[in-house]
Parts: sequence; C-alpha cells; structure tokens
Amino acid sequence: MALHLPSTATGASSMTGFVLSRTRRKSSSLPATATPEQGFRNRDKVLRNTLLECRDVPSYVLEIQKLWDDAAESFLTIGRYLVQAKQNLKHGEFEQMIRHELPFDKNVAHRLRRVAEDIDKGRLDASKLPRNYTTIYRFVTMNDALLERAQQEGVMHPEVTHRQIHTFLRQVRDEQMVSIQAVNYNEVTDQYSTLRKEISALEKILEEKRGLLRKIEDELKRSELGVIEGTKVF
Repeated sequence: MALHLPSTATGASSMTGFVLSRTRRKSSSLPATATPEQGFRNRDKVLRNTLLECRDVPSYVLEIQKLWDDAAESFLTIGRYLVQAKQNLKHGEFEQMIRHELPFDKNVAHRLRRVAEDIDKGRLDASKLPRNYTTIYRFVTMNDALLERAQQEGVMHPEVTHRQIHTFLRQVRDEQMVSIQAVNYNEVTDQYSTLRKEISALEKILEEKRGLLRKIEDELKRSELGVIEGTKVF
C-alpha cells in the first residue's frame, strides 16, 4: 500500500523533506506519492540491469555475481554478459571463469547464454516467454518447425509450465512414432513385394539353366563321350 504523505506549499514532504517538482512529477514514471527510498530502489534496479562493457574476468564475475542473487528477474542480463564474455575474453578465460569464479556450473551458463542469444536474435519473443530460464531453454532446444508449432498451438506463453511443455513434446513424439510405424510397414511390404519378384525371376533363370544342362547331357550321350561322373541333374 502506498504511503500518502502530506505536502507543504512548496511540494516538499513534511516528513522527509523530499521535494518533487511539478515538471519532475509529470515526466517521472513514479507516482506522486512515491518516497525517496522507492525512487532510489527503482533507479538501482535500472542500473543493475544495464549491460556494462567488461574487459576482464574480475569485472564479469563482479557483475554476474550481483545479478545471480536476483536471477529470476535478471537471468537474461546474465546471459547477455555471458555472450559478451565469450566474445571478449581471451581463449580459455571464459571456461576458467565459469569453472572457478561464478556461482553456477557450465550447464547453467550454457543455458543462460543460449536463451539470451535466441531472444536477441529474434528467434524467441520475450513477451511470450515465462520468467524461468530453465523453462525457456526447452523452447531453445526445439527445432524451427517444432518451435513454430508450439507457437501456433499456444504452448508458448508467459504462464507455461514444464509439465505443459512435456505434454506437448510427448504428443509430438507419439505422433512421430505412429508415422514411423506406418512408414516402416510400407517399407516392409515394399521390400517383400520386391523380393518375391526377384525370387520369381531367379527361379525362371534357374529353370532355363536346368533345361540347358539336360540338353548338354543328352548331346554327350549321343556322341558316346560317356556320362560325366558326379553330375546330377536337378
């Protein structure tokens, strides 16, 4: 509940001595009843979420460590710092920083960075995403076709849960299994038909060869060359 303070004729609070000019009141996003403490907190929040240009490991560690305490709201900024760090730091420094100096492991760092990249590239619409980066990462791992389907079916929205995404993915997987089974059945029947035709053709060739063999044996008998021992006519 906002605290309404009586004002003096000059616009200053009789309790705090804080003066908010008329021009300031019109341009400020703060309500006219805001206290200095509220204004300072809002300003601090803006400053904390402003991406700074860092050049070394201690600077990145300092900024990311501060943001991690409020990760639910700041994960995107953390991800952007990680993207920036990977681009700016020397070879090996990025991995060393994550391994030894940040409050999360490389898997979390990878997810945060990928989420930030996909949002900044426009692949994901930040206005349709939940606040939990682990939930958003489920969308990151989808291919473009699956991601488009998730959007069309209303799966992607700020209130979506892990369970809902899991249900969606299971439905897609089940549909794919049915499709694969249908394809496999068609493939098997096609192979069976092809093999039957090949066997029939081979049997015809074999019968022709048997007939030719019998003719040769008859010729040998007539020419009195004798019967070839061990030869068996099939």
